[in-house]
Amino acid sequence: MKQSLGGQLRNVLSRILPLRSNLVGILMKNRKDILINEAVEMIRDGSLQISEYCRPFLEVCKLHNDHFKVWTHFNERQIEQDINLASSRLVSKFGDNSNLLTELGEKESGHARNFAGTETFPSIYGVPVAVKDIVDVGGLATGCGSPIYEGKNAPMYHVKHADASVVSRIKVMGGIVIGKTVTTEFATFQASSTQNPSCFGRTPGGSSSGSAAAVAAGMVPLAIGTQTAGSIIRPASYCSVVGFKPTLGTLDLAGVKGLAQSFDTLGGFARYVSDVAWMIDSLSGSKLHRYCHVEYKPKSVGLCRSPFWNAADGALQTAWVELSNLIKSHDEQVRLKDVELPEIYDQSVELHKRIFAQEALDALHFEWHTFRSFFSEKLAQIMEQGEELPSNDYLKDIAQMLSLRQAFDKAMGENDVLLTPSSTGVPPKFEEGTGDPIFNRLWSLLGVPAINVPGLKSREGLPVGIQVIARYGQDTAAISAAYWLESLLNEYYVPAKAT
Repeated sequence: MKQSLGGQLRNVLSRILPLRSNLVGILMKNRKDILINEAVEMIRDGSLQISEYCRPFLEVCKLHNDHFKVWTHFNERQIEQDINLASSRLVSKFGDNSNLLTELGEKESGHARNFAGTETFPSIYGVPVAVKDIVDVGGLATGCGSPIYEGKNAPMYHVKHADASVVSRIKVMGGIVIGKTVTTEFATFQASSTQNPSCFGRTPGGSSSGSAAAVAAGMVPLAIGTQTAGSIIRPASYCSVVGFKPTLGTLDLAGVKGLAQSFDTLGGFARYVSDVAWMIDSLSGSKLHRYCHVEYKPKSVGLCRSPFWNAADGALQTAWVELSNLIKSHDEQVRLKDVELPEIYDQSVELHKRIFAQEALDALHFEWHTFRSFFSEKLAQIMEQGEELPSNDYLKDIAQMLSLRQAFDKAMGENDVLLTPSSTGVPPKFEEGTGDPIFNRLWSLLGVPAINVPGLKSREGLPVGIQVIARYGQDTAAISAAYWLESLLNEYYVPAKAT
C-alpha cells in the first residue's frame, strides 16, 4: 500500500534525526553548552571570535531549515555582513581583539563604552537572535503568518522601514538578528508548517512555533516570541526548551502586530533558564540573571494542578507525580504543598476567551473588514464571536479580570511560586493542530510571569513541560525557582521507560 505523504516525511525525518544530533555536536564543538553571558565575556576578552561563535548556528540553519521550516526570512549574505560589521566594530574600537581584555582593564576598569554610548560592554554582543514574524525588523516585511501580508504577491505586502522597540534594543545591545521565524496566522491557532525538532511528527505548538523550534534545533541560542494565550509556554513545552513570559508590560510592544491588548506580552526562548534571564535583562534593564543561583531557591512552593486538571493526559498525570516525589526526595529545605485556587478562577478560561475575541476584533478590524476571505476558519470564528459580544459585557469582563488579578496575591498564600502544567501533556500529533492553551489562559489573563522548565518526559520519551508562576511583577521569584527546578531535574530526574 502506498504510504501517505505525512508518513513518508516522518520516515525521512526519522533518518535525519541521528545525523542532525551528530552534526550539531561536531559543529558546535562544545559551543552549544556555553552560556550566553560566558560567550559574551569570551568575545569581550578576545578568546572567542564572533564568527567562530555564530557560524555553527548558521550551518545548522542552512542544513535543516528545509526540514523544520523555521524561517520566513533568512538571508545568509546579510547575516555574514552583520557578523563582519560586529567584528570590525570591536577591532576599530579596541584594535587587536586579542588584546581586548588588557585594554579594557587599563582604560575603563573592566568595562567597555560601546559604539552606542552605553556604559558597559553590550550584554548580547555577537549573539544570534531570532525574531517572531509579527515583530517589525527594518528592511524586512512582517508577514504575520497571513496571506494578507506574507509574500510579495500578498495584497498588503510591504517592507518595514523601522525596527520594533524590542529589535532596536537587541541591536543596541549587540545582538545579531539572523532572521524572522514562522508564526501562526496573526499569532492565533491556524497551524503553520514548522516541524518540532524535539519529536518529529508532533506539533511545535503555536503561535511562536518558529522561535521555539529554532532554539530546539540548535539554530539560535536565543529567540523572541509573544504570548496572548499560550504562545510562548506551550511551544516551549512541546519543543523541550525554556520559554519565559515575563510580567505583562515588561517589554514595549511598539512595532509588534497586536492581537489582544490586555494580554499581549513579549518574551523569549533559550536552552537554559540563565540564558533567557540574561536576554530579558539585556532588553529591559531588569536584574534577573543574578538570581540564577541555588542560594535564591524558593522556600515554599505550591503544586497547583489548576482548575483544568481534567484536561491533563496520562503522561502529564504520571509526570506530575514524578515531579512531586523528586522534589520531596531531593530537597527537604523547600516546603511543598498542594494548592487549589479559589472557585472565582474556575471561569477564567471563558473570561479570557471573551476578552480575547473582542480585542482581536479591534486589533484586526482593518484586515477583517477589508480581506475577510483571507482569514482561516479558526480565526474567522474568533472574529465573529467578537462581533456578537455586547460592548457592555466587555467592560464587565475587564472589571472581572482586574478583580482576579488583585485577588491572586492572596490566592497564592505563603508560597513564593506555583508549579503548574505548561500544557495538557505531550505534544499532539502534527495533523491534530497546535494544542490546547487551557493551562495557559489563566496566567495570561492575570499578566503574571510564567516560565516553562523542560526536562520531564513521558514513558515514550516525549516532552512534558512544567511552568513556574509567580506574583505580578515578581519575575525574580519565577526565575530563581525555575533555575532551582532546572538544576533539580538535570541532576536527579530519570524518566521512566515504556515497558
